[in-house]
Amino acid sequence: MLFINGGPSHVDTWDYKPELEKRDGKELEGFDRFTGFFAGSVGPLMKSPFKFTQHGQSGKYVSEIFPNLSQHVDKMAFIHSCYGKSNNHSPALFMMNTGFTQMGYPCVGSWVTYGLGSESRDLPAFVVMSDPKGRGLPKGYSLNWGAGFLPSVYQGSWLKPQGEPIDNLTRPAELNEQRQRKQLDLLARLNQRHLDEHPEEKDLAARIESFELAYRMQSAAPEALDVEAEPEHIQKLYGLDDDSCSHFSKQCLIARRMVERGVRCVQIYSGGMENQRSWDGHNDIAGNHPASPTKPTNRSQVSWKISINEACSTTRWSFGVASSVVCRWPKSLRSLAVTTTHTQWSSGWPAVA
Repeated sequence: MLFINGGPSHVDTWDYKPELEKRDGKELEGFDRFTGFFAGSVGPLMKSPFKFTQHGQSGKYVSEIFPNLSQHVDKMAFIHSCYGKSNNHSPALFMMNTGFTQMGYPCVGSWVTYGLGSESRDLPAFVVMSDPKGRGLPKGYSLNWGAGFLPSVYQGSWLKPQGEPIDNLTRPAELNEQRQRKQLDLLARLNQRHLDEHPEEKDLAARIESFELAYRMQSAAPEALDVEAEPEHIQKLYGLDDDSCSHFSKQCLIARRMVERGVRCVQIYSGGMENQRSWDGHNDIAGNHPASPTKPTNRSQVSWKISINEACSTTRWSFGVASSVVCRWPKSLRSLAVTTTHTQWSSGWPAVA
């Protein structure tokens, strides 16, 4: 999932509204300005500051802020019927991830791994990467990738955006593999005994499995995270040589490498708690939405799609630029991505299968 946190306005990106241009500057009859949080700042209707042009054989209208992605519209499925039930960030994020505005429900990545399992014994089935530019976690924090009422083993495994992505991944110097294995076996026996005596403690089973997975990840994770192992032309295709997008491009490349190695679902967040430095352009759409030094450029977004298609031609994918699903599905299932902004209005974002 590429989750562009904020989020971007549908009428300024993919959802062209010619009627909005005609009514620019006019009052919306019957609109109650007290329905939102900014009653004193509500003005008349405003057309998009960006120019829309048609692209591809489909003639899809696309905003000028996507000059590269617009060249691939015939490979995308646009869903314009999606909408949210809250215009507040945290519940809207919960709905995007879980389908409900309340906390406590499993996110889509948890449902995917619960229903389809994992194809890797040595890596987590569901991985989450947050913003690496110092904008913080998304509002709602880790509840956005939580397992809710499902066993906690199905929650997302968060990779830290700075420093070592996974704590304690390196085996302590005083331990060799044999000694560490004996420690884990003893710990597993003690934990299993406690679990047998207290079967209602469901999280304990997940904790036991997490110790075993961490042990196996000591060798598998460093290799999966090593983007330098990719050929130079692939690194450039993703944009790792471009300072304007290398932070996001690296995460996209890691995501592809993980899915190739059996990780079932990967979610990447661009943006966090900060509004203007993320994608929440309340007062400055023209300054907020185009790519900037803190935001991924079209180059990183489109190159990831191309590289995925080249590398995994036998796997069904879905791909999105706003908030969508990028998961490894069985070929018998159709991939689908649905997205929404943090407003109550309908949205339109792309998916590629």
